Amino acid sequence: MREKAINALTEMGAHLSLSSGNKTMNGFVYIVFIMQIYEEHGCYFSNMRSCFEIVAKRNGTTWENVMVCVNEAIGNLVENGNAAAVVKYLGFMPKTSGNFLAMMYQRLKEEE
Repeated sequence: MREKAINALTEMGAHLSLSSGNKTMNGFVYIVFIMQIYEEHGCYFSNMRSCFEIVAKRNGTTWENVMVCVNEAIGNLVENGNAAAVVKYLGFMPKTSGNFLAMMYQRLKEEE
């Protein structure tokens, strides 16, 4: 799932860097973690705070920071990314980060 998520984000226009301190870059890394968490649990979370708390604990930060970084990364993709690839993976331009993450997970699962 990790590689699929990285490939999908890259195709959508993300430039991933595991060592970056920038919020957008951290958000992309956190999205990859979220896809892995969804895979571990076999589903996505309806309560995003619970998911953000798991990511935060694994990365030594707060759930609020994870939320801000993920929202910034998603906003960057939707506004500046490859729109055709966003639609390919999501089927539509999502209105919320929860919708974005759930649809991305579903599309990546369908590829298996």
